[in-house]
Amino acid sequence: MKNKLTSKYISHDINARMDIKMLRLRKKLGAEGYGIFWMLIEILASQDEFKFFLDEIDLISDEIKVSKKKILSVIQDFDLFKIENGYFFSESLNSRLNKYLEKVSKLKSNANKRWKKVDNDNANAMQMQCNCITKDVSIHARTGRATGKSE
Repeated sequence: MKNKLTSKYISHDINARMDIKMLRLRKKLGAEGYGIFWMLIEILASQDEFKFFLDEIDLISDEIKVSKKKILSVIQDFDLFKIENGYFFSESLNSRLNKYLEKVSKLKSNANKRWKKVDNDNANAMQMQCNCITKDVSIHARTGRATGKSE
């Protein structure tokens, strides 16, 4: 599945820092750990299928200038992420993003249905309007002015 996010933000609870898992993270790693967590969430949100290969943590380490050891601690020690088949991901993030994608899909589908109906109605209305105009008004060929005569 390709990453189909159209939004450039992710929602999160305003009291996320008070979650017991986050309290334990901050107790051990301080605000740095909290920042690492949110950077990992941002990175996951930008990945296909919202997951990242654990063997490539060194790339994240280089990008955010934090040791691989600290990043792995955030991923593995606080039950904030799940690890399956060599990838890590956030169940909470996946749930939020999948709900968002479902909503976007429904909105697009409804808009497409609406526009198809509107386009057909407008096409008919425009055709009828054009026919009425040509019957009621003609354009003088030389002056370009409308006359009230029928064609």
